[in-house]
Amino acid sequence: MLKSFYNLTKSYTKTKIVRNFGLSKLINKIETHLMPGTTRPGGLLAEHEVYDLLDILKVPTPLRYYHSVKKQKYQVSQSNDLKNCKKVVAKGVLTDPQGRLVIHKTDLGALEFNIEPEMMGQIVKKFDERFSSMKGYTLEGVLFVEQSKIEKSLSGELLISAYQDDFFGPSVAFGLGGTTIEYMKEIMKPGNSQMFIPVLFDNDSFSDKLQRLPVTELLEGRVRGVKPKLRHEKLLAVLDGFSTLIETFSAYNPKTNLIIDEIEVNPAVCYEGELLALDGVLRVRKKDADLDYQTTDSIKPLNKIKNLLCPQSIAIAGASTTNEKNPGNIILRKMLEKGIKKENVFLLHPKAKKINGINCYPSVKELSRATKGNPVDLMLIGVPAKHAGPLVEQCLDYHVSQSMSIISGGFGETEKGKHMQDGLEKRLRKLNSNLVKRPVINGPNTVGNVCNQYWSKSDEKLISGVETVFTSKSSSTGKGNDNACLLCQSGAFMLSRISDLADLVYPSVSISVGNQMDLSIADYLEHLIDSPHLTSFGLYIEGLNKGDGIRLMKLVRRATQMGKFVTIYKAGRTKEGADAAKGHTAAIAGDYGMFKTLLEHAGAIVADGFEEFNQLLITTTRANDWVKPLRKVQKNKKIGVGALSNAGFEKCGIADHIITEESKHVLQLPEWSQKTMKQLTQDYKDFRIGSIVDIDTILDLTPMVSDKGYDQIIRTVLSDPNVHFGILSAVPETEALKTFEHEMHQKGSLLNRLIQIKKDMPEKPFVVVIESGPLYAPFVKALNVAGIPTFRSVDVASKISSKLIQVIRKY
Repeated sequence: MLKSFYNLTKSYTKTKIVRNFGLSKLINKIETHLMPGTTRPGGLLAEHEVYDLLDILKVPTPLRYYHSVKKQKYQVSQSNDLKNCKKVVAKGVLTDPQGRLVIHKTDLGALEFNIEPEMMGQIVKKFDERFSSMKGYTLEGVLFVEQSKIEKSLSGELLISAYQDDFFGPSVAFGLGGTTIEYMKEIMKPGNSQMFIPVLFDNDSFSDKLQRLPVTELLEGRVRGVKPKLRHEKLLAVLDGFSTLIETFSAYNPKTNLIIDEIEVNPAVCYEGELLALDGVLRVRKKDADLDYQTTDSIKPLNKIKNLLCPQSIAIAGASTTNEKNPGNIILRKMLEKGIKKENVFLLHPKAKKINGINCYPSVKELSRATKGNPVDLMLIGVPAKHAGPLVEQCLDYHVSQSMSIISGGFGETEKGKHMQDGLEKRLRKLNSNLVKRPVINGPNTVGNVCNQYWSKSDEKLISGVETVFTSKSSSTGKGNDNACLLCQSGAFMLSRISDLADLVYPSVSISVGNQMDLSIADYLEHLIDSPHLTSFGLYIEGLNKGDGIRLMKLVRRATQMGKFVTIYKAGRTKEGADAAKGHTAAIAGDYGMFKTLLEHAGAIVADGFEEFNQLLITTTRANDWVKPLRKVQKNKKIGVGALSNAGFEKCGIADHIITEESKHVLQLPEWSQKTMKQLTQDYKDFRIGSIVDIDTILDLTPMVSDKGYDQIIRTVLSDPNVHFGILSAVPETEALKTFEHEMHQKGSLLNRLIQIKKDMPEKPFVVVIESGPLYAPFVKALNVAGIPTFRSVDVASKISSKLIQVIRKY
């Protein structure tokens, strides 16, 4: 039984369709209409069958009449609904030589226009004779549809579809349609031609985005010079029907035996105030017996992640008798250095009796005897893949461990290994019925994990974990903000982040998840999200497991609501990138545009590059105190950004990057209050720049303003009631500022003044920009260490500040 189905049915009760029928009755009624598709190759319904189903969903369909050649030959019923129409369109319902329904009718001559109703019988005969001569093709019937005059315009042809997404579950798409859609997607800004709605998320949260979609604005007449063609409630009613259908007949609903893979209306048009379907495709299939999916809590025993990260006992397969640099030997040494007792360490080796004084056992069976049948906390497997697969099977047979970490590569990232990994995944799914004996598994193809501090829910305190990384050349100093967690499919990405962020961020938990054969990034995030010491999560994702997209969305929203940050870098953005990701960690990359749009909608910050990912981690580990004051600002009021610099180009840089198409609904540059203008006028006079520059929405302080002047003007700006956030920038190469390393700690220096401002004005968060070379790196580092997010370029500072404020304001 699906754990989340209670929540699912609660969402159903909101829909008019379910209220009209009741869920069980609705399923039975629709399943009757779907059955023909389950007997056809490809699972397709004919167009008239799709229209019949859309009628149930209250989606407007055209006047039509379906004539079955087998039942009625050429005798058209005189009482059909089209007898009073001026013109009709004829569409042949055909099957190809493989027995599949033909979707594209034009190429075969199965589509004719401008037919008078009294000529329908002749058209049936004409089609029958035409396709009787085409080998393998069979005419089942002819669908006649009223031919209406459709206004041709940019918003004339629309796409409405619903489909089962492998990662985000049942979803609805709406936007521009017709034959030009691919072209429109290329020339329009990302996300402006169509939008995607995963119906298992909160549909209401997409209402603003739907309202702002260009095609919606055109349809509803909210563009100057365009007359309204459709009321918003009519559009919502159609989308509601598609949402109900695709959600009801999905693998997330255990009460149905059928799955609708897709239903698409392309084109749909606005006609006489209705959103009218002019074509329809639907694919259906019978549901596999074990196909129910989860949308929220994992059914895996995630509590055993504690055994993986904080083991008290460990077994290692892959240690060497001769090579101390072997991964297994490096991990063994780290375990002993961490204080794990030798009697709690067990080694698997086919020949050796002891390695480094630790007993070895030739088989899993002997290991189980040595532990007296008590599973160790962690089994580490570092043998070649061809041996690792059978070894995992044996470990499962004897239940020798509560968790496993498979270092070995060569599983899902190779064709041969994929078969082995698929078998292990099926075995683990069967063990879900016995969670006591089911271990959790990290990997395969992982470099290991680093756990410095782990929040133990059972003990309600932080405890020390272990490091299972098989390298020892990190640049990490063990210093920096420790409120971060790294969850990465690439072990090398994880290790390089830890090194890159030395002295600034020292993650409490860093996990290299590898192929995600069992534990996925979503599983780890679910388990760690409530850890009170973790407020910033950095995710490197190459691909998702089935259903993990919608889980990630819900987890990200939960984190955002808690005031925590989730930063994501998604690899596989192009076809070439997706192919590279697949070869690396057996990832199914998915569509990047859809991933980015949906995860940002949930509250994630999707980094554009690796350097931005690093900067976001540095910033989010210092941005905890932004959340409370920025959420105090009334929802109907924009966040005012007070900005200043001593360089003209930086003024332009801030203006270019802080208010964007995405952020203009949330951010604004302030209109200075009368009191602030008066004080700024005095400040400019006191520090002798009033005759050089004017007071503007972004202040130019010129290279003349001193440390003291910066202090005074910053306090004036942040005190303005219309300012809620500050971007404070200085090009430090001026004699007026104490910014060299030897002078930056002197009394009255800008460094000390900024630190004091942060203490004095906690309700006005700000970032600092110091835009110059390596001589000023100590200044930047000192500010970051003091908890003030500090950047080396004003454009990056503006972009990241904009992204974070939008996330904070989202919930």
